[in-house]
Amino acid sequence: LIIVTFWISLILCQFLSLSYWILDKMNLPRERSLWMAFSASRWVDLFLILSGSRLTVMGRENIPEDHSYCIVSNHQGYFDIPVILRTIPWSVGFISKKELEHVPFLASLMRASSVVFLDRKDRRKAMDAMMVASERIKAGQPMAIFPEGTRSRGPKVNQFKGGALKLATLAKTKILPVTINGTYQMIEDTTRWGINPAKIAVQYHPVVDTAKLSESEISALPERLRHIIAAPIEGVHA
Repeated sequence: LIIVTFWISLILCQFLSLSYWILDKMNLPRERSLWMAFSASRWVDLFLILSGSRLTVMGRENIPEDHSYCIVSNHQGYFDIPVILRTIPWSVGFISKKELEHVPFLASLMRASSVVFLDRKDRRKAMDAMMVASERIKAGQPMAIFPEGTRSRGPKVNQFKGGALKLATLAKTKILPVTINGTYQMIEDTTRWGINPAKIAVQYHPVVDTAKLSESEISALPERLRHIIAAPIEGVHA
């Protein structure tokens, strides 16, 4: 079943990448966004079924109706991105580390999904990437970022890096905090091998509008968001 799940996912990734590319070249941004949201959600549903996993979503009413906002989430595992694609009802872009830009198959899907690759070793290039992503938010595409910087591979929520939140403050936009719990059980759980069944919970919290924050509030934003996002997990794993 693990091998079947992998190959089905691989084939679907390439098909979706090609279809997104075609719609983009045809200059059909609305159709591309709707098709991406629909196809990505169906792919994730299939993956959940094949892996024996279950997904629970809370706080959908907090997702803004307009598309100009930044999604900020904790980062437990590789499946966090598909979970966000499944639970946001339109196309979402992501900030991703540059190291993933050359991963076979995955990279092509990420490019089709409006990923902005971030070079963490070059501050100037990193800021340029943030500017590109902030312009996309202003143009009406939500962008997601994981301010921990790397996967926690467990329920622990690590400290948030303030530089990662420049995406939201540069765009002076709303932040949609998201708590993801359980995705690490699928792949990152070292006590088991392969793709494993998981109970995944996603909770969307009320937005934080960065345009209304003072300088001191912006400085305190990383810890404030970490507290909001970690609270449901720390309550379970106290």
